[in-house]
Amino acid sequence: MELFQEGTYRPIGVLFDTPVYRQIFQNCWHMPSYKVHVAMVAELLRLQKENQLLSEVTPEDMARHLHVMSKRSLRVQLLDFQLQEYDNDDDDEVRMLLSMAREVNDSMRMRDIQLDAQRLISAPELMPPNFISAKMMKEAKAIGEALTERHQQTSCSEHLQQPRDVVLDVVPKVLQGLWVPKPRLFLTMPSMKLDKMAVGVTKGVEDGVLVALGSTTHEVNMSRSTRDEMITSIIKTLHEAYPKDIRRKMLNTFSPQLMHHVAEVTAEQITALFQPRGKQEDTMSLPEEPTTLHEKPKSLHVEPTSLPEEPTSLNEEPTSLHEEAKSLPEETTSLHEQSPVKVEESRKKKKSRMNRFIRWMQKRIFTRIHPQ
Repeated sequence: MELFQEGTYRPIGVLFDTPVYRQIFQNCWHMPSYKVHVAMVAELLRLQKENQLLSEVTPEDMARHLHVMSKRSLRVQLLDFQLQEYDNDDDDEVRMLLSMAREVNDSMRMRDIQLDAQRLISAPELMPPNFISAKMMKEAKAIGEALTERHQQTSCSEHLQQPRDVVLDVVPKVLQGLWVPKPRLFLTMPSMKLDKMAVGVTKGVEDGVLVALGSTTHEVNMSRSTRDEMITSIIKTLHEAYPKDIRRKMLNTFSPQLMHHVAEVTAEQITALFQPRGKQEDTMSLPEEPTTLHEKPKSLHVEPTSLPEEPTSLNEEPTSLHEEAKSLPEETTSLHEQSPVKVEESRKKKKSRMNRFIRWMQKRIFTRIHPQ
C-alpha cells in the first residue's frame, strides 16, 4: 500500500515535476486538436448511420486512425524530437517510462473523443456550429474510405501482444471506467485529471505482471472482445469489493487502498492470460533495488498483510484480495509460523528493501530528466 499515495505511484513520483512530462501532458491534452477529432469522429459516425461507412468500423478505429494521422503535425513532431534525447541504451528505463506516460494519456484521450462524438450523435442539439463544414465532410468521407479499405484488408481480429502491450491496452480503460463521472460534461476532456494516477497505476500493474511472469518475451493472442471482457470483469470485481458510498469516497480522494486493489486485481487477470492455470504467482511483487544502475532488478514480494489500514469503515480488506491465498509463495506461509518478533523484523526488512528500490528508481529518473 505504501507504494501508492493520493493519486501517485511513489517509485515514479519525481517524473511528474519534470519539463518533459509537462510537455507530454500538454501535447496530448491540446483542446483545439481534441475538438477537431471529436467533430471528425462525429461526422464519421453520421456517415456510418447513413450506410456510407462500413458498420464493422468502430469508434475506436476512427479515433485511433485520427491519432495516427495527428503524428504528422508539427506539434507532435517537435515532441518526438525532444524525446529522441533518451533513445540510447543508458536511458532505457527512462525512455520506456516516458513512452508509457505518453501512451497512457493518448489512450485516455482517444476514449474521451469516442464518448464525446457518440454523445453528439445521440444528442445533435449539442453540436457546435463550427463542427460542421463542407471541408470537414469531405475529409471525413476520405477517411471513411481509408478505414473501410483497412478493415477489409485485416483478416483476423486477434493479434499477438506482449505483457506491456496488454497492460497499456487494458489499464487506462479500467481507470476511466472507474473514475470518469457519469453523466460527463461535454468537451471537457475529463480523463485529463487522471493523468498522474493513470500513469502510476499502469506502471504498478506492469511491475506486478513482469515480476510474476519473469520475462517480457511472453505473447498471447488478444482480441478486442477479450480485452473488453477483461475490463468489465476487473471493474465488476472492484465494484463488488466495496459498498457504493465507500467506493465513491475512495474514488474522489484517489484512495491509496483502492489504487493498490486496482493494480492487484488487474495484474492478476493480465498475468492469467500468459500463464497456464495453476502456475500463477502473486502479482503484486516489486523488483528489489539493484546494486548498480544497470543491474537487472530482483523480485521483492510485497506481503498483503503489511498493508496499512484505511479509516475504520475500511479496516477489513475485501476477501477478493486473498482468494488465491494458496498460490502465495512459501515465504508468506512460513512467516506465520514464526514468532511475532521475527515476523515484525521480516516486515521491516521488506519495507526497507522496498524503500531502497523507490529511492533508486527516483534517483534514476531525477538524474536523467529533472531540470538542472
